[in-house]
Amino acid sequence: MKVAIKSLLKILDADLHKGDLDFFVCSIKTSAQDNSDSIAFIDNKNITKESIKFKAKSCITSSTFVDDLDHFQNILVSKNPRLSFARLTGLFSSNLSKKIEIAILKTTKLF
Repeated sequence: MKVAIKSLLKILDADLHKGDLDFFVCSIKTSAQDNSDSIAFIDNKNITKESIKFKAKSCITSSTFVDDLDHFQNILVSKNPRLSFARLTGLFSSNLSKKIEIAILKTTKLF
């Protein structure tokens, strides 16, 4: 499953801080498993520092962290990034036939 950034913005109720609206995201993964077409979830200062090692070209975050994430090609900003990440997880997990691996960063708590 591939989803364009422009479609994700509508689904996630997010804004594009910077990036390519036509870039396709194929999965969400942990930092240890990420690849260039995956999207990372950044919701705390510790992960912003680690994220420079991520291979993912896209991330979803809040406006609090955008200044520390300039190394990402595509930055999606949400007022509620945890809710957006939950929606994103649902979007990719609904396509089980493609066997898309889904994981949440160990430091993230959704609830």
